[in-house]
Parts: sequence; structure tokens; C-alpha cells
Amino acid sequence: MTVNDSTSPALTNVGTVRLQGAEVLTITSVSTAAGTFEYVGTGAAATYVMSDISSSTDYYNVTFNGAAGDVFRTAANITAANNVTMSGGTLDISTNANTLTVTSSLTVGGGSLTATNGNIDANSHVIISGAGTLTAPGSGKTFTVAGNWTNTAGAAFFVHSSGTVTFDPAAATTISISGTNTFNSLTSTAAGATIQFKDGDTQTMAGTLTLYGSEGNLLTVKSTVDNTDWNISVSAAQLTQFLSVRDSEVLGSADITCFNCTNVSGNDNAAASPRWVFLTLSISFPQAGKTTDFTPTIIGLAPASSAIEVRLNSCAGTLLGSATANVNGDFRFASSSGVITTAGSYTLVPCLSGLA
Repeated sequence: MTVNDSTSPALTNVGTVRLQGAEVLTITSVSTAAGTFEYVGTGAAATYVMSDISSSTDYYNVTFNGAAGDVFRTAANITAANNVTMSGGTLDISTNANTLTVTSSLTVGGGSLTATNGNIDANSHVIISGAGTLTAPGSGKTFTVAGNWTNTAGAAFFVHSSGTVTFDPAAATTISISGTNTFNSLTSTAAGATIQFKDGDTQTMAGTLTLYGSEGNLLTVKSTVDNTDWNISVSAAQLTQFLSVRDSEVLGSADITCFNCTNVSGNDNAAASPRWVFLTLSISFPQAGKTTDFTPTIIGLAPASSAIEVRLNSCAGTLLGSATANVNGDFRFASSSGVITTAGSYTLVPCLSGLA
């Protein structure tokens, strides 16, 4: 199919354009305000290379509805202004290390999406349902989700590929994670946002759990139903900071330690390990509101043997210096010269190393 017109867009699609087999799509530009492109294959268990549309956004909706064995392979990055839906066949963004960007919902309801060597930027929801299998981007790749994560297919239908899923909702918004999932690493630094975990469901971490908000602007993690547990299973000790935590039970074989967090209610911190452990990082000198020089000596209290950074104004602020607490939890260091160069009021914030 060739549309080569000097007008822009060259093609306005308000219905469905269906592509079978090895048909080549050559369009100089396409309107992405409506319409669907559907890739259906031929059922011959062949690999079809998707055509790249010459625009920053390739589709409004794009659907893959091939038979078993049909593989739709990207040759360039793909961007959809609305939804991407997998119903059958395989979408392969891995072979050529491409990025799939979805403005609205990414749904894998049948067939499979293979992204081991690619990247996924889901600016709204991710849905895994039916017999659809999502194989995530692997180590060193990116997988970001700004909306809800829903997996009704089961844990076996999400393959983490030893990668990281980063939830990045906007501040003051609420998203949810539901279904039984095994993540390699799960990260969110969305200060001011709320992540609701489906009550009764268990989220398993094979690797690292990285959750933190900021001082005075906590990241909230809670159950979808108040006073009903959501479960998180970890196999290695995890460190988090600046959270508001409610109704959570830790499973597995290790604790989750939460620094400068709010223990709202319903958590298992009073139980035996594995459990939530709530601790405080603090600075005892210089005291708040007191005047000091440009290179103050910092004295504080932290968990025994923990690595601490002190930053200006927030954990994302300029590094003033770092230290390792002793066996009693005390730390002390002379701050670096040249960091504070102007007289003024600064807030010194103790942070866990690596969480900035």
C-alpha cells in the first residue's frame, strides 16, 4: 500500500486499515487523531517486518491479530497516539532493539510481546490478560509505566527478563498494581503519588525494590481496600525511604527497611521477620536554625554500618558529603569544601546512599 502525496497528512484514517502478510506500507505521513492499523499476517508462521511511517507518531491505534507463528518485527521505533493491542501472533521489538511508546493502554490479551532487547514507554496502563504473554525489556533497558498495571493472566504470563519496571505516575495521582506478578526489580520515585496494590495479591521481587519519595512529599503505598493486606515478597533485604505505608505484609525471607517513613496502620512491623522495619535517619549537628560556616561538620544517627549521604534541601539535591555509620549507628564527617559558597538558609537531609 503506497500513499505518496505532498499534502500533510498524506493519509487520514478514521476506520481500520488491515495489512496481511508481507504487504509494504509506504506513507509519507498519516493523521494520528483516529483510526486503527491492524496487522493480521497470513497464518503461514512467517516473519513480517513492519513498515516505518515517516512521522514522529506512527499510529493512533495499532492492533496485532496474527495466527500462532506469525511474527511482526519492528525495524524502527514505534509510537502510538492511543492504544497498542496484542490479540494474536508475536510483536518483536527486541531483535532490532527498538522502543515502543504508547500514549494510552498497552494490552497484551493474546499472542506475545517480546521486548527483551528493546524498551517500552507506557504513558498510561499496561494490561496482561487472557493468554497474552509480555516478555519485558531486560537488564540495561527501560520499561516505564505511568498508569495502572493489571495482570489477570497469571504470574507465568509476565516474564521479567532480569530487567526493571519503573512506575512514574505524575505527582498527586493514584495508580494501581494488581494480579500476581514476579518483578525482577520494581522502582518508583514518584514523590507525592499513590500506588495502590490490590488487596490479597502478592507482588514478588526477584531483585531490588526501590521506592522513595522526598522529605515532606512522601510516596504512598497502600492496599486498594483499607484494612486489608497487600503482600510483597522479597528474598534479600530491601531499603526504602520517604514512604507512607499502610496495610502491607512482607513475605519471603528478608525485611524491608523504611527510613523516615510514615507507618500509617495495618503493617506487619510488630511481627517476626520478614516484616517492615521503620527507622529514622537524623542529623544532631548542626542543629536546625543555627548558624555555621561553609564546611560544617555533620554528626548524625543512622542504622549500624549503613552508608549515608547528606544532601542540600532534598535527596535529589547537591551532595554535601557521605559517611558510613559505625556499629552504634553514629556517623560524622567534615562536609566538602566548595559545595556551599553563598550565605543563606539550607536544609541538610540525610539519605541512604544510592537513593538520590
